[in-house]
Amino acid sequence: MKLLSCHIENFGKISNFDYIFSEGLNSINQPNGWGKTTFACFLKVMFYGMEKRGRSKPYEAERSRFAPWQGGVYGGSLIFEHNGKTYRILRTFAQTPEGDRFELVDVKTGAISRDFSVRIGEELFGVGSDTFTMTTFFPQGDLEANINDEVRAFLTGADGLNADLAAYEKANANLDKKLKILKVQTPSVMQIRTCQEEQEKQKARLSELEENKAVIQEGLSLRKAQLEQIKPLKRANKNLPAKLAEEMVAKKTELKRVESIQQKRAGKRKGLVFASAILAAICVAMIVVLALFYQSLAVCAISAALLGGGVCAMIVLAVLSAKLKGDGQLLKQKEELDQQIADIATQLERLSDESGEMLIFEEKAKLQREIAVLEEQAKTVEKEISFVLEKLDDLQLEEENLRSLKEACESKIMTIMNVKAFMLKAKQNISERFVEPMQAKLVEILKRLSSENLNPRVDFDLNLKIDTQTGLKERQYLSQGRRDLLAVCKRFALIESVFKKTLPFIVLDDPFVNLDEKTMKNMHDLLQELGRSYQIIYLTCHSARV
Repeated sequence: MKLLSCHIENFGKISNFDYIFSEGLNSINQPNGWGKTTFACFLKVMFYGMEKRGRSKPYEAERSRFAPWQGGVYGGSLIFEHNGKTYRILRTFAQTPEGDRFELVDVKTGAISRDFSVRIGEELFGVGSDTFTMTTFFPQGDLEANINDEVRAFLTGADGLNADLAAYEKANANLDKKLKILKVQTPSVMQIRTCQEEQEKQKARLSELEENKAVIQEGLSLRKAQLEQIKPLKRANKNLPAKLAEEMVAKKTELKRVESIQQKRAGKRKGLVFASAILAAICVAMIVVLALFYQSLAVCAISAALLGGGVCAMIVLAVLSAKLKGDGQLLKQKEELDQQIADIATQLERLSDESGEMLIFEEKAKLQREIAVLEEQAKTVEKEISFVLEKLDDLQLEEENLRSLKEACESKIMTIMNVKAFMLKAKQNISERFVEPMQAKLVEILKRLSSENLNPRVDFDLNLKIDTQTGLKERQYLSQGRRDLLAVCKRFALIESVFKKTLPFIVLDDPFVNLDEKTMKNMHDLLQELGRSYQIIYLTCHSARV
């Protein structure tokens, strides 16, 4: 396959531009801002069309990034030669893929050609757009080429497994998605522990309710027994009212007797006081006679007063003390009789009705009310016990379900992890087929560009590391120039390994800006040599790198 010429109608800032390609190395030296990257992308989209997937920023998406700055028809044409025939590709682009236009013309006949479809890039080169970009397009500042399943298939020679390898990433992504869902669905240890703690709380509550139930049942039994004991009292105490009436009469008689004694004692206290006064007067008269005899009235008066007062006081105090003691006992006896008579009267009121039978309604009603309250409490406790037992059953079932679900999810997770491990191992086994050949090609190209012994090592994901005396080191330990050099060597090795159907053209978008002068000279010699097999479009902005 050989590019012959192209015409850009409008693409980015390039407008009405024509270019004729030569065989081998085509060097295009243009200043910054001319549109070198735009030109490189134009060549790719002529074969592969615009990217269909969107990007987060408009200037990152090809369709919006390269839309004509000056307006007009968005697109152009490209003429190439393949297998002795010359074709012209015409593509124009709209705001959406539905508005894009593709046309393939046989230049010799001028007729529409059906040799290739709108997917001409895949049909012609045998690889997809991503693989074509990561191998044949050498951008500035991002030379590191990643690997995908399509590249891996070509490198391993397992073209027949291409579909399986292409599906690996999708299958792996689906497994990761399933793993994520299972991990969310898998009950945690904390969930099971919380369920167990809730069961313990309900068991404690159940124990408390059982104790309350026992207390209520005990109270019910006691009050029902008391209620039963009231019934036979009706038959055994028919003569009780008469007995109480007799007792009432006896108590009243005794009360009258006590009151009579109190009255008599009150009269005697009055006589005692009168007798004491007479005795005191006699004493005073005797003192007066003595005073006259001794002719000392003052002495007699004092003696009489003392003697009379003392004698009277002694007599009165002695008598009153005895009387008061007896009166206190009578008063206490009277109070007791009054209380006994009142109690008997109360009993008679409660026991008396038309039939004359014993009716203790208040006691019965009280007991019945207490029994009703306790029975209601018993029902409430029974309901709570039933509720707690039901909740305990639910919690136990929930714990069993959580454990079962946890075991099932963990089993599925383990199965998926094993599947992923087997898939990865199979992928690595296939990839190991190309590691050594790829390593050999890379080292061969590197030796032609640099005499420095970098000792690069390639793994099955095409990651580059440097083998040093202290072990493998990431390529980031190297200078930017050395990293670019290794990346260029890896891309050239990839092109030779991947494209076996049709050799592609190679686009170099000024990728050698970090190479030193000596390495650049060696690179120029290598490009001249590669130009014998490949058509190379080298875009640069500096004549020193041409």
